Amino acid sequence: MRLTTLGRLELRDGDQLLLARRRKELALLAALAERAPLAAPREELWRLLWDGRDETRGRHSLRQALSDLRRCLGNGIEFVGDSVRLADGVLVTDSAEFFAACADERWEDAIALWGGQYLADADGIGGEAFREWLRSARERLRDQLSLVCQLRCREAEEAGRWSAAVSNAEWWARNAAGDPHAQSRLVATLRHLGRRAEADRLLDADRPVTTLREPDFVGRERAFDVLAGAWNAARAGERAVAVVSGGQGSGRSRMLREFARLVGEKWPRASVRRATDTPLPAARMLILADVAAAPESADAVADLLAAPAAGTLLLIAASPGWAEAPALGAAIRRLPATAHVRLEPFSAAETKQVVRSMAPLPERLLDSLARRLHADTEGHAGQLVRAMQLLVAEGLLGFDPARGWAMAAGVGVAPLALDDPLERARRRIDRMQAEPRRAVDAAAVLGDVATRALLAPVAGLETESLDAALAEAVARRLLRETADGRYDFFSPSVRDAAYALIPEPRLRAMHRAAARAFRRAARSDARLRPEFQRHRAQAALGFARPWPLRLAAALGFPIGR
Repeated sequence: MRLTTLGRLELRDGDQLLLARRRKELALLAALAERAPLAAPREELWRLLWDGRDETRGRHSLRQALSDLRRCLGNGIEFVGDSVRLADGVLVTDSAEFFAACADERWEDAIALWGGQYLADADGIGGEAFREWLRSARERLRDQLSLVCQLRCREAEEAGRWSAAVSNAEWWARNAAGDPHAQSRLVATLRHLGRRAEADRLLDADRPVTTLREPDFVGRERAFDVLAGAWNAARAGERAVAVVSGGQGSGRSRMLREFARLVGEKWPRASVRRATDTPLPAARMLILADVAAAPESADAVADLLAAPAAGTLLLIAASPGWAEAPALGAAIRRLPATAHVRLEPFSAAETKQVVRSMAPLPERLLDSLARRLHADTEGHAGQLVRAMQLLVAEGLLGFDPARGWAMAAGVGVAPLALDDPLERARRRIDRMQAEPRRAVDAAAVLGDVATRALLAPVAGLETESLDAALAEAVARRLLRETADGRYDFFSPSVRDAAYALIPEPRLRAMHRAAARAFRRAARSDARLRPEFQRHRAQAALGFARPWPLRLAAALGFPIGR
């Protein structure tokens, strides 16, 4: 028969469940199993589980419990004088199997046996003696579990199985809540893999995150496994070559950087160099070759491939198909033992991890934003990071001291269209108040000569209102003040969008105001006369008529064309 003690208490004979809800009987059986093959005095047993009753009632309760157990185990319960014991081989407990697996260093078997806390549903069924016995048994099992998990995580890291190392550490932290060793191991493993924001969250860092962080390097544990295997081969004295490929923005360069950092942390005596460094030391080392970012280094890498040094790992980042260096690709394909890693787009779950690592968003906002970004970017790493940066730059996503991280109102559920510069500019301008909007419109009408003196009459704003309006336009990254006192747009697309959004009647009125301002200035500066002519042509209704008709139009009289 088998007694389950790790987690929920159950007694089974094969597939037949014998006792499951008789908690005191099962706890008594567990106590006998702990003492086996030795016998336990009846005095000790009734005080263990029926403390608080008088001796007569306590002994009666013990006799009733033993009678129930004997109906299940038959002669497996033996009475020796005034003591009770279990017969040899009648009962197997998962806790005993756990200790046996630990003694044989079968870590995976031991972990598979761990179903939860020892006698998890037995709290409160006995007196002080039972509580002390249960505390001691649980502490002994927890200490053994902690040792198993430490050794299991260490073995995975030393073997270069980083995906197993992080899953082992996560299992330990999940099943040993409150164990500081479990949390510290998980934090260290996450930092080794470049998941620093996740590690900080586990530590409950008090520093508020008010700006976007560098994204965690998620979804790349399998790539670390491959590269670590190649590095272990190099450490053993072999000639190792590994290639990281993927499209632009897939994270090739960061893969090299993160793995080089890992090597530096775990093996501080190893040398990390670039392929273009000369001379390379004749020692155990990691050589980085980012051919995708620097195609000119292909010749130096080809020379290293022709005669790779023993005890080194040449780690190459390249585009799919080796388009930047066909000869280098041919040389790599001739090597029989090259390790290959291809960086794929993020899954929906990995996209959510990246977004969470960049900004600690509320769960509901995180879910909806991660789904939208994954749909818009299809999990492309570079586009995903750029999308988050654009959301913050355009004010669609930001940190508010009162509310924390939040999305701007009115964003809606449609695709974000973050790669359309005109659409991005339109959204930013539409969210502006009236006076800042007039200042931006005036700058779009004036173009490259938008000075404060010209903006005031064209926007129709007083000095104080203009200053506040320009300050908001600069804060929203629509306008910027140049060294010579002009106000320029951050990009031509922003100016085009601002100009296109001005209603036609107001556009003509602003061109008329600009023409008047330039007409006065052009009298003393001939270089401004072309600007005067341009605005006069744009405001044809106001300047193509005699002055009496212009006066009548200004007074509001209806005048036909």
